[in-house]
Amino acid sequence: MIGDSRIESDKIGLANYYWLFPSAAANKSKRRLESLEKELEESKAKKIKLEEEIAEASVGKEDSEERQSDLQLQKELQQEKEALDKELKKFADNDPELVKKIGKYKPTFFNNFRN
Repeated sequence: MIGDSRIESDKIGLANYYWLFPSAAANKSKRRLESLEKELEESKAKKIKLEEEIAEASVGKEDSEERQSDLQLQKELQQEKEALDKELKKFADNDPELVKKIGKYKPTFFNNFRN
């Protein structure tokens, strides 16, 4: 019962004293209930706020033919961009700036091996 916090205990000198107030359990339950009710009210308020934000964010995003065509165009452009990025990676080895940087360090690289 001590582990369940139903009985209070205290050590005074060499003796251990145990006691139980009848109202202690009721007060603990009452505090717990109040905290849960407060948490419930906060959650309800947060839910209402989020529902309002969803309603505001969905204005102008109704499903229409124009929106569907715009979404399809966006998807096609995204695929085209990815294809161009892949093609660009093929030519990354021939990048003029990279070749210039390699050429800048090349003489010192070979000089290190000659010495």
